[in-house]
Amino acid sequence: MYLERWELPERPFESVPDARFYFGAAAHEGALAQLYYAVENKMAGALLWGPPGSGKTLVLDVLRSRLDQTRFYIANVSLAADSPAELLYSLLAAMGETELSPLRGQVLEAALHARLQDWLRAVGESGRHTVAILDDAHLLRDRSSLETVRLLMGPSRSEDPQAEDRASGSARLLTVILAGQEELAQRVARFTPLDERIEVKAGLAPLAEEEAMAYLLHRISVAGGKRGIFTKKAARSVARGGRFLPGPMNRLAEMCLVTASAAGLDRVGPEVVEAVLAELDAARPAGSRDDAPASPGSPQQEAAP
Repeated sequence: MYLERWELPERPFESVPDARFYFGAAAHEGALAQLYYAVENKMAGALLWGPPGSGKTLVLDVLRSRLDQTRFYIANVSLAADSPAELLYSLLAAMGETELSPLRGQVLEAALHARLQDWLRAVGESGRHTVAILDDAHLLRDRSSLETVRLLMGPSRSEDPQAEDRASGSARLLTVILAGQEELAQRVARFTPLDERIEVKAGLAPLAEEEAMAYLLHRISVAGGKRGIFTKKAARSVARGGRFLPGPMNRLAEMCLVTASAAGLDRVGPEVVEAVLAELDAARPAGSRDDAPASPGSPQQEAAP
């Protein structure tokens, strides 16, 4: 296995989100600051969006780790289906509700709303504010589901001028964070009643080239590895081949480590990255190949970043 060859205690490019490997790129730090601000001020709603592999789930994990658990109750909502009732069931399950599970599909939405309000009030009376995190919220395509989210967020300032004053007190029991792909931001923007309730909107863009190269080195360092596994040109090739997105870069870097180890190489050079990219491109079905930035040329190898 390549871990022994590169003297790595653990895999640096594991696909499962791990807050230990969080890299504070400008866009990610900015998004975290905005989401934290929304929660601290008990705002009705916040939106986090970005392309697949941009690091949304990891940003949410870091946000959870930074929130004071004695002041905030975090409900991680797993969306099972796109319907108002299923959304409410999922939120209730995240709050700890178990009695309604056997009755799934048999309880009126009004009763689900009432039960949810009971839970929210109970959490509020314990001195904590509830934060509901809906990851992969782009799966909410049904307009009625978006309307349910709107209702959970309460009235907008245009509908109730005193909403902001009450929200700063005990009346605001819930902050909803919607996270998903770009289509989520577009869908919310088209649904004005929901859009008006979301006071914080943060988008994740691809990393800058130098950030992307530093990101690779950071992952290796956190995993206990040494500098020099990737040459500078190879790191740049991985960044470009992964479209400067953490997820695709992780997958590409992992394959490069496996390939270089199998070939008995002492380090990963640009020729390894190009070979892996060519293999991946050949394996894609016709018509589905990405227009990824081309990898740089590979004259002599540079010192590792």
